[in-house]
This record gives sequence, structure tokens and C-alpha cells, in this order.
Amino acid sequence: MELAHLRTGDEVNLEVHAGGTITITPLRKEPSAEEISKTIKKTIKDYARTMRRLA
Repeated sequence: MELAHLRTGDEVNLEVHAGGTITITPLRKEPSAEEISKTIKKTIKDYARTMRRLA
């Protein structure tokens, strides 16, 4: 579980192949458009603040 970076309760996709191989793939939630927009705006503000300090 540690090597796959999985924790108890994580959602996974489990596939069993014909040869007997088992593939476990974690299902990660994508950030919402709102979260992405907030992050971009914060980054732009931080960058502008840094540029003003350097000027």
C-alpha cells in the first residue's frame, strides 16, 4: 500500500487480466474549475508582489 501511495479508504480501479496479473490504479479527484481559478489568481498576485519588491 505504501509503495502505491494508497491509504485506507482511497478509491481504486482494480483490473484482473487473463494471465492472472492484477492492476490497481488509484482514482484521483481532479480539482474543480473554481479551485484552479483561485490558485491562478493567488499565483499572479504573489508574482506581482515579488516583482514590486524587486523593482
